[in-house]
Amino acid sequence: MTDFREKMVGDLIESDTLIGMNREQVIELLGLPESENKTELEYLIIEKYGFDIDPEYISNLIVEFDDNGQVRNCKIER
Repeated sequence: MTDFREKMVGDLIESDTLIGMNREQVIELLGLPESENKTELEYLIIEKYGFDIDPEYISNLIVEFDDNGQVRNCKIER
């Protein structure tokens, strides 16, 4: 199921769907982020665990805002 989420986020980035949206619009579309600051929202895409408590793989969607509070860039951070 998590592979589908990563593909959906990839499609979201490629289509530039979020570009130009404000913070409230992004949160309305994607829900509350795992973390946020003045210039970014961070959403967990995938967190895979192996045999210990530390994750083997983490993937996040990073939504970056410009000085006017609009989305200027989205990227997947691994």
